Amino acid sequence: PETGLSIARELKKKDFHPEDLKDPLTSIEFGSWYVKKLLDTFDGSVVHAVAAYNAGPEAVTRWLKWGNNLEPDEFIELIPYPETSDYVKSVLKNYWMYISLNDGSTSLTVSQPAGHGEPVEPSNHDSESIE
Repeated sequence: PETGLSIARELKKKDFHPEDLKDPLTSIEFGSWYVKKLLDTFDGSVVHAVAAYNAGPEAVTRWLKWGNNLEPDEFIELIPYPETSDYVKSVLKNYWMYISLNDGSTSLTVSQPAGHGEPVEPSNHDSESIE
């Protein structure tokens, strides 16, 4: 509810109530806006944005103090919240599955922020090889 209320203020939704998030259109609008904000906050890093979506941006900002120069897979393994580490792995697995089902077409790459190494492009896996 707190995140929803914060997003409603940013989107200038004056009549918002937390139960409005049960409406799919509102949920998609708010969720999309929040993902974009997190991607902007974390310089386009999908890994950091997804982790922040689950654990909160404050937690990810703390983790980046020790993990800013890690490769994305190393960062994910060292996330101190097991729920968040598992969540990031699940989201990325589904993302790569989506890519494989769409002939590798996507507008996002899994990468570190600018200046921290090369983007990590997902490999072409078939659906049976994704764990």
